[in-house]
Amino acid sequence: MKKINILSSISLIILIITLSAQITYALTTTNCSQISQTECKGLMELYYRTNGSKWKESWHEEPCDWQRIICEDGHVTQIDLSANQLNGQIPPSIGHHFSNLLSLNLADNQLTGTIPSSLGYLSQLKNLALNNNQLNGSIPSSIGYIKQLQTINLNNNKLNGFIPQSLGSLQQLQRFDISNNQLEGMFPKFVEHWQQLKFLNLSNNKLIGSIPAFLYNWNQPVYLNISGNKITIGSTTCPNISNIPQSECNALVHLYHSTDGKNWKNNTGWDKITGESKNTWQILENVRQFWNTYFNLNNPCNWYGVGCYAGHVTQIRLHENQLKGFIPESLSNLNKLVGLSLYSNQLNGVIPESLGNLSYLKWLWLENNQLSGLLPESLSYLDNLQHLDLSNNQLDGPIPKSFGNLLLLKTFYLSDNQLSGLIPESIGNLVNLKHLKLNNNQLGGFIPKSLGALIRLDSIRLNNNQLSGSIPKSILSYLSYLGQLNISNNQLSCDEALSLFKNIKPDIRHRKLNIICLNKTTKKL
Repeated sequence: MKKINILSSISLIILIITLSAQITYALTTTNCSQISQTECKGLMELYYRTNGSKWKESWHEEPCDWQRIICEDGHVTQIDLSANQLNGQIPPSIGHHFSNLLSLNLADNQLTGTIPSSLGYLSQLKNLALNNNQLNGSIPSSIGYIKQLQTINLNNNKLNGFIPQSLGSLQQLQRFDISNNQLEGMFPKFVEHWQQLKFLNLSNNKLIGSIPAFLYNWNQPVYLNISGNKITIGSTTCPNISNIPQSECNALVHLYHSTDGKNWKNNTGWDKITGESKNTWQILENVRQFWNTYFNLNNPCNWYGVGCYAGHVTQIRLHENQLKGFIPESLSNLNKLVGLSLYSNQLNGVIPESLGNLSYLKWLWLENNQLSGLLPESLSYLDNLQHLDLSNNQLDGPIPKSFGNLLLLKTFYLSDNQLSGLIPESIGNLVNLKHLKLNNNQLGGFIPKSLGALIRLDSIRLNNNQLSGSIPKSILSYLSYLGQLNISNNQLSCDEALSLFKNIKPDIRHRKLNIICLNKTTKKL
């Protein structure tokens, strides 16, 4: 295997040296009197990296006399190599060579690889066309630095990931086409900053959400294609709702669309908001006229799994309901929510930081999903939280020390994740805690002595971690309600636990305590 890797590395080095030598030779044999050596080198690099000798129309002699290259005042200003049989990758350094480039058109070729982030240095660029190739990867956020851009055509590639927020700064943009890719996320609301927009094609991606309100009253007609996504017509899809605040209804709609509501096991009531676009092209001169056609909304408080009280959404119970997708940030608009139960679904992505704004929340059940990322520090702001279950996901990183601020917490379940680091001493502040499950993670260090202060604890599960050291005597001596202590499969001493238990006060020792300490030698105390 090492020999193969060495040979591969040598081959790559030889390829780089060969390419550099070709470019150097080309520069010495090419007349670049009309443009700088930097721009000439950039053109030659583009030529060799895209198999220029097999182009439909190749280059000869003075670069500014080459087919499809336009020069002005000693600089390359336009490169149009569309439909010219380019085959290979766009040079990663292309953006460093053409400081005066106004137009770059490499459409309709067989280009592969990613879009170079160096394009962000083309500060004068107005037109970018890379459509109809085989480009993959994400759209570079650096494109948002090209303030002069008027058209972006990236359609018909294999691009994925999210549309960069940085593109919102392109205030001169008139045309944006990313159709027929694999892009995901919400409808890009930063389109609001594109005041010159005339053409927007988002079709055939994996986008969700709804068309924002500002597009209804746009100062000019906008040609829009949103087909092949899960985008609704209407900024809120909750017109004329009076029984709950508009913002709360919007949050419910976002949840529906971000979790594939159309395919839920039970979407009674929610199915009234399915406003996916049926037509390929719409002219958005006045979208309001479509509302009555697409939406026949009922009372959201009657939707399956939604509970309301005093004019606000207070509960969402959509567990075991085939939700698939991610939890939207906008759930934080449900500011009177008491309970959120989304367990046993197929949710992925991160737990939104915004959930920390739900100050009335008492129970949060997100277990048995595919959630990933870090535990949000913001959850420590939930002063009323009593039950937290995030077990059986793919969460990683440490347990935030700030979780010790959840003073009303009764059940605390983080088992079956990939959490690492130490068990915070601050957990000893959770004086109302009855059940603690941190098992099946990668937690290390000592068992905190502070757990001995949690006198209401009934069960502690710390098994299958990497804990070491001794077992705090306080856990066995003071926790008179403790019924189960599972510390198996760590680096703890079972014999020490047994010895401690035998030497504590008889009135404590005779309670019904089941200590499980199964390591390499199977032993149950």
